Amino acid sequence: MISSPRLLFITLLSVALLYACSPPLIIGDGTTYFHDDFSNTTSGWDQTSGKDGATEYTDGQYRMYAALPNYLLWANPQKLFPADVIVDVIASKRAGPDNNAFGILCRYQDAGNYYALVMSSDGHAGIAKVQGGQGPMMISGSQMEPKSAIQKGNAINLLRAECVGKNLKLFVNDSLVAATTDDTFLVNGDAGLWLGSYEDPGTEIFFDDFLVRRP
Repeated sequence: MISSPRLLFITLLSVALLYACSPPLIIGDGTTYFHDDFSNTTSGWDQTSGKDGATEYTDGQYRMYAALPNYLLWANPQKLFPADVIVDVIASKRAGPDNNAFGILCRYQDAGNYYALVMSSDGHAGIAKVQGGQGPMMISGSQMEPKSAIQKGNAINLLRAECVGKNLKLFVNDSLVAATTDDTFLVNGDAGLWLGSYEDPGTEIFFDDFLVRRP
């Protein structure tokens, strides 16, 4: 494990970014706000592929690929959700180094304001915040912490992010792996997916069954 990049999430903001930016849409039936199994390639997610990386629909899933070191990508379905949400997704690492960070966004307002609840393929987890264009900065601790519930390497993990009031929690495989409170919490916004590389590029993550629901 390389620990220093985990202490310096803020450095990722200065690298090139890929993100969706269409106007948001308020949706929901009161219980399940949004579900996407990525079988419909016009469901609203960003579709970008190039020499730097990719965020795209692939074989009925959503693929994120970081081709550069110290590179940050994210994508959203272009929605506006209530402040309090639970977001579930299945994540599968297919290739690349285990020293990475990927997971779920909540309360995404724009490129400078959101939460990222993330894990790594070498078994660490944490919660980061971007606000006012500053960050990402870890807010669940000084760095991502090792957690035994995480399946390491090229494995499948079930992630669940709970963003309720000032309380933020990340579960992996039904075990709590990171939690924090934020008294200056962001409200409303989109949900989404996030991937960051460190010194070694090539991380490839496939996501499936993205679900946003009421707590």
